[in-house]
Amino acid sequence: MESDQAPPAGTIQVNFVGNYSITWEPPVEPQPSGSQISELQSEMFDPQSTVSDSEFPSTNAELKRQFIAYIQDRISGVNGDSDSDAHFCDPNIDRGCWLKNYHSLLAIVHDPTSALVATDITRLRFYMKAQNVEFLEDAFNQLCIEYGLAIDKLGKLWNEKNKRDATYAEGGSGDVDDAGQSNEAESSGPAKRRKIATATSSRSKADQDAQNIVPGWYNKMCVLTGGTFPLEAAHIIDVRVTKKLKADGDAIEIWDMLRNFWSVERLKSLIFAGNEKCNILPLRIEVHKLWDGHRFALRPLEHPTDSAHRLYLQVVWLKDITTDGNLVHSPWDHQKGTITDFRRGSNNSHVFPALQHGDVYELVTANEATHPLPSMHFLRLRYAVQKLLAGMLASRALKDIFRGPPPSAKGPVRDEVHMPGDWDMLIRSAQEEGVLSVEAAKRWRRYVLEDAYQDYRVWAKQDAEWRAERKILDRGKEVEDRGSGS
Repeated sequence: MESDQAPPAGTIQVNFVGNYSITWEPPVEPQPSGSQISELQSEMFDPQSTVSDSEFPSTNAELKRQFIAYIQDRISGVNGDSDSDAHFCDPNIDRGCWLKNYHSLLAIVHDPTSALVATDITRLRFYMKAQNVEFLEDAFNQLCIEYGLAIDKLGKLWNEKNKRDATYAEGGSGDVDDAGQSNEAESSGPAKRRKIATATSSRSKADQDAQNIVPGWYNKMCVLTGGTFPLEAAHIIDVRVTKKLKADGDAIEIWDMLRNFWSVERLKSLIFAGNEKCNILPLRIEVHKLWDGHRFALRPLEHPTDSAHRLYLQVVWLKDITTDGNLVHSPWDHQKGTITDFRRGSNNSHVFPALQHGDVYELVTANEATHPLPSMHFLRLRYAVQKLLAGMLASRALKDIFRGPPPSAKGPVRDEVHMPGDWDMLIRSAQEEGVLSVEAAKRWRRYVLEDAYQDYRVWAKQDAEWRAERKILDRGKEVEDRGSGS
């Protein structure tokens, strides 16, 4: 239950609240503060902005059913079960990209917390009028393209490898966020230690300090299990992602992409530098691995009256999610004690409850200035992306994506640095789920590497041509300037 008692100074206290539906909200409703829906209603919605269509659904539920049917039809088409999508430049890569995007979108539609234009009558009518779209199927098609582009970009960004880190070419593909921690370093061989040293040196001092300091705020205990060893200071937003967003200056663009799927507020800035301590959650190593492997997500919820000192995290199981949004059981079901909460249960009988889908925890800080809570924006960004990835990692989706015999690559094995991160994630997950054998996974990896390498060569050629043209123009301008000066 939620505790009214303040934590000791210098600590962040974690309390178990209960197990609830993923539509659960804190009991005291917050005052309206310009949410996304109210913004859209005030800035965009016009009751008179309607599209004349006698067959337009009369309820959101019916609209949602029609959109689900449309996506399922597209999936059938990509699989060759119908003729609606029988036109792909590459029967493997392009087909797989469409399928991962469609399956991801299908899971999002079924999620009761999503906020899609395609499933809201008022917003869809406005969209159709603004885009000059007359028919519902055309609107669905256009929205699917927009959703697919966003899903593809977010998936690549979140799973992108550091191409400048040569250690990835040695076959390592794990999370190196928390490299350098003593328990991992001591149990690793020379190759692993080289990877750790490289990853640690690539991180800022502020980030390394945050990893050393923040676990102490939680009494060096895992936020979810209360366990103390082996403990890792897990990043909410991966260091590679923060670097990518900082380099490209597109953090807000990414956030706005997520607003296509979820009801999140509009932001003017999203800054990582200087907020390193708000980007850390202490987790036991096995919990951290499952979190980074998209087996579960943490749904963040603001406290309605004291957001500076309190926030909620809800466990949302993703590993066994089906494409229709339901949970199924697996041999290592999360209710059988894979992850247990040592804060609850009986010490006498040594019986501790397992974490379950829907469990809610409250984080409370005594001093938000010296011991701030994790950033709600970072938590929302991660939760949104992980829910987005859950659909494409579902067993049925993986079976569709890797349907049929694995393709054959004609060229030599390319350097691992060219491996797209989203495909790396999909192939590893398919192998773990038994969808791909070891040999089939190798063949798929080689095929994707070759395709990515060819794309890189095209880009490199275009870049070289652009630079050559720019050099000629600059040289001509220099000659012209010298002539005008004389």
